[in-house]
Amino acid sequence: MDGNDVGQTAAVVLAAVLPAGMTVAGEAAGSILFLALMFLGMPVAFAVGVSSLVFFLTSETIPAQIGVQRIATATQSFPLLAVPLFVLAGNLMNSSGITDRIISLAKALTGWITGGLAQVAIVVSALMGGVSGSAVADAAREARILGPAMLRQGGLYVWPGVGEAYGIAYLEAQAAGLPVVAQATAGVPAVVRDGETGILTPDGDVAAYAAAILRMPRGVAFGATLAWGVSGVVFHLLGGALSDRFGRKPLMVWPRVVFLVLIVPGFAWLEAARTGPVLIAVTVLLTSFASLSAGVSIVCLAEAIPKPVRSGSLAVIYAVAIAIFSGTAQLLVTWLIRVTGDVLWPAYYMTGATAMGIAVMALMKETAPAKQ
Repeated sequence: MDGNDVGQTAAVVLAAVLPAGMTVAGEAAGSILFLALMFLGMPVAFAVGVSSLVFFLTSETIPAQIGVQRIATATQSFPLLAVPLFVLAGNLMNSSGITDRIISLAKALTGWITGGLAQVAIVVSALMGGVSGSAVADAAREARILGPAMLRQGGLYVWPGVGEAYGIAYLEAQAAGLPVVAQATAGVPAVVRDGETGILTPDGDVAAYAAAILRMPRGVAFGATLAWGVSGVVFHLLGGALSDRFGRKPLMVWPRVVFLVLIVPGFAWLEAARTGPVLIAVTVLLTSFASLSAGVSIVCLAEAIPKPVRSGSLAVIYAVAIAIFSGTAQLLVTWLIRVTGDVLWPAYYMTGATAMGIAVMALMKETAPAKQ
């Protein structure tokens, strides 16, 4: 198709979308055509390309040669032209064993950390960074170096697809012997056999996707989430009402003491039974006592801070507590489970944190207006 054909096609499309007798300047033709093509369902890349070409062909101020020059300039990037050679270098490093030695070093340094594969990738990037002076080339080389090695270290390949196929990624995972959990979207069913090389769930069904990963029936997963939410709402409101009548400290401390006593037995029961009804029962039991105290604790803390500095102080206290405990809990608990082999360490950790909270709550002053 030459320039005349493109101009004629653009004229037909513009004539179809513009009112009769209306004309536009060359500078506006590209924008209108882009919107028209997008409305007709053309892929974004093609709509941008066609509308840009029409802009250069119909513009009265910019020569059409500028468009050709811009296309040619985009290809005159030395790092981009060198990418195939860096991919080749990555393949040579894989076949010669250099990759395995680099990854072994990085794994010895960071493999013990939770999320060790990601940490290994970061260390390898640090070791290899700056060799080429190009971020694009580094990414191309390290993709070939790290991809196969990381797949060999994995046990399950989890990637939903999100409206795209990513077929080569699924094929590489299956070639490495990993089962795949994905959504039946776009071209994914063409490369993943449901029930044979992986599990496919309906597109957009988040609950089904989570259930496939956790190997938990959808009804149980939904029921536990619903039980947690309903229990939280009911017992937060109940705790607030009772704290107005009996005071903040009793509702902060005593439900937490009961919660403290129930944590380890609840987790042990769940670990021994591993059934849906037990999961829901433990969820309701622990959530109920935790919620009785949680909302009251926030209110008491806010009431204990002077009004002029209440907002800022409460925000700082909350942020520091979340950064310290929420940011380290997963790392510490995972490490303890790995070292000791005891899967109840989340319960032990929660018990220790709850005991510290109860001690602090017991030292706080009563802040309920009716009890002062």
